[in-house]
Amino acid sequence: MQDKSLQSEALFFARYLLNKKPNLRETELYEKTIRSRALVPHERDLKLLAFASANTWSIGFIDSGLALIHPGAEFRMRLHLMFAILETNPEYHLLFLTQERKPLYALRILLRLLRAGLMGITGCLLLKLIR
Repeated sequence: MQDKSLQSEALFFARYLLNKKPNLRETELYEKTIRSRALVPHERDLKLLAFASANTWSIGFIDSGLALIHPGAEFRMRLHLMFAILETNPEYHLLFLTQERKPLYALRILLRLLRAGLMGITGCLLLKLIR
């Protein structure tokens, strides 16, 4: 039995993490895992999932905001579940492994840290608007 909302959720999380459509195997594994938990998400998590589904640009902001104010949120758990599924697939695993970097790479890390801070602040504001 396929749950269209879980399938859609698996696709938008995977597209966010990979920048492309995942294989059917990953979406099925995601659905199976979520269904096996038999957990009814809180209404606020359902709102966030619905908003992110309709506005996929917001996934990173929602995740960053939740990391600051509610790190154990169901939304984050589901995003991290998809991340774990994707990184164990041989087709995608190289996207998640560290590679040799040039010394100037430290500057890129610094810029990413600044971006993460801005995303967290923006995400907190977005969460207040969604709720």
